[in-house]
Amino acid sequence: MINIKCFRIRRRLSALLDEELNPSWKVKVKIHLASCQACQQEWGDLQKSVQMVSQLSRLTPSSTLWYRVERTIRNKELSKGEVVRKQLPHWWHKPVTLLVGGGLILLIVGFILGNIWLGNVWRQPSTGIETYLDEHCFSSMSPLSRDQVINVFLTRTSIWK
Repeated sequence: MINIKCFRIRRRLSALLDEELNPSWKVKVKIHLASCQACQQEWGDLQKSVQMVSQLSRLTPSSTLWYRVERTIRNKELSKGEVVRKQLPHWWHKPVTLLVGGGLILLIVGFILGNIWLGNVWRQPSTGIETYLDEHCFSSMSPLSRDQVINVFLTRTSIWK
């Protein structure tokens, strides 16, 4: 049976190999390895394993590997009777949703473009120059008479030129 000190040291052997231990643990592990035959054996086995793995040649997968894996998974799912769909929201597969959504988008775009090209739909109808001037330009403090203001307005606008 392994004692608790050896257990703690062996948990840190991989970190020692990767040089990830802080300095205090590094010293503790090396001191323990100098005195413990079982942990020395474990340390030697770990070093040999890393050396053997590093000598292996690196494999490059074929360009069609992912396609074949995906096809195999899909075929196995289909053989179980499951329906395989792309990862889209569940409502996306209903044609009515697409039609209604598309119609709403067209309606909104048409409304916006109509307002831009034809002007504002909710504009108040003109009630005449006199009414506008009565509401917005005249007050009891105005030094000009109503007729004078209307004549100036009419002569300066392009409506009557």
